[in-house]
Amino acid sequence: MSPTRSLCTAKRYRLPPCLRTRPTALLALLITCYPPFAIAANPNMAGDYVGQVENAGKLDKVVTSLRWSGKDTLSGTYVLTDQNGETKGRLKDCKRLRSQLLKCVWIDKYGYGDLELNFDDRFAEFYGEWRYFGGAERYVWDGAKKHRQ
Repeated sequence: MSPTRSLCTAKRYRLPPCLRTRPTALLALLITCYPPFAIAANPNMAGDYVGQVENAGKLDKVVTSLRWSGKDTLSGTYVLTDQNGETKGRLKDCKRLRSQLLKCVWIDKYGYGDLELNFDDRFAEFYGEWRYFGGAERYVWDGAKKHRQ
């Protein structure tokens, strides 16, 4: 793109003067603010997270494991521990909606539904919510990354 053409484009979209004359500044702005560019960075969401999940009116222990299963695809498993023992489940169709927001489908012997995980800046922990498909009520699902010893 010629400098004249980029200047005209910048004026058309009412960009500030500093971004009109500095294409590098415009590129940096796009990379940090435009979701497809930010998502392409692939920070390390993968790992094992120990936390709690709201289950039958109380918080039970859950270990959530996320793994890369392809270039841009995350999937996972979880083990929920309550008074009846362990319940194992799968996380599939995981998609990053924003740089720190992951949405998956959870599946176990009790049913299936949506799970949204909001990660902190370092991807060391998340606060999430789950619900049954078609359900309106949301329940807590959180975790902190387990570091290898």
